[in-house]
Amino acid sequence: MKILVTDDNKVARKILCNFLHQYGQVDEASSGFEAIDAVTHALKKDPYTLIFLDIIMPQLDGHDVLKSIRKLEKEAGRTGAQRAHIIMVTSVAAKKTIDKSVQCLADGHLLKPIDQQSITAQLQRLKII
Repeated sequence: MKILVTDDNKVARKILCNFLHQYGQVDEASSGFEAIDAVTHALKKDPYTLIFLDIIMPQLDGHDVLKSIRKLEKEAGRTGAQRAHIIMVTSVAAKKTIDKSVQCLADGHLLKPIDQQSITAQLQRLKII
């Protein structure tokens, strides 16, 4: 599985990457712009299976990144089951935040602090593992 982890916080990004290495190749992005760039390049050759996006990031938040990724996938002809599974990561448990992610076509949510059990539960729910 090819995985992308996007979080502006280096420690949070490393923790998530450490949990995910057992499932495949994990790439990192420290900003929304880096994530969009990584997805753009991956769509040409080897698309991501799974993407974790922090919602609260400077310059370009996770919801805007999510919308951009879904647009890129649509333009590349990757729809439905061909799209990446995108899980939003946040420390904000507000219903409004979760609803916005759903509207932007997120596949799931994880609340910080993240642990291995919550990741496993999300991946099992999505039938990835």
